[in-house]
Amino acid sequence: MPAHKCLWSNVDDNSGHKRRYTKRMIKYLIEETDFKLLYISHFFFLISPFLYLRALLNKKKYKFENADILADKLGLTINPFVNSILNFICKIEFVLFNILSSNVGGSMIIVCKKYKY
Repeated sequence: MPAHKCLWSNVDDNSGHKRRYTKRMIKYLIEETDFKLLYISHFFFLISPFLYLRALLNKKKYKFENADILADKLGLTINPFVNSILNFICKIEFVLFNILSSNVGGSMIIVCKKYKY
C-alpha cells in the first residue's frame, strides 16, 4: 500500500489511490478489525528520494478518464532501461529487507492473521 502523505502526486490520483498511509494509521485500522497485525514494514526505501522528487514535480491535479492511453504522460509506464535499474535496486533492497525493517519507503507491506472465533 502507498506510504507517506508527502509522496502524494497526480500519479496516485490516476492510479486510483485514495490515500497514503502511515504505520500508525495501519495499526489503528487493523485493531478495528478481526485481524491481528503480524508484520509491517516499508519498502522502496532506496528510491525514496526519487519518489519525493516525483511528488514535488507532479503536484498538479489532473485526472484523465482514459489513463491507459496517457500512461506515459502520467508517469505510470517506465522506460525499459530505467526499469532494469529499478529492478536491480529492488534486488538490493530485498536483501536489506531481510536484515532490517525500515520506516522509510514509498510503499508498505503488512501481514495479518484473521482471528478464529
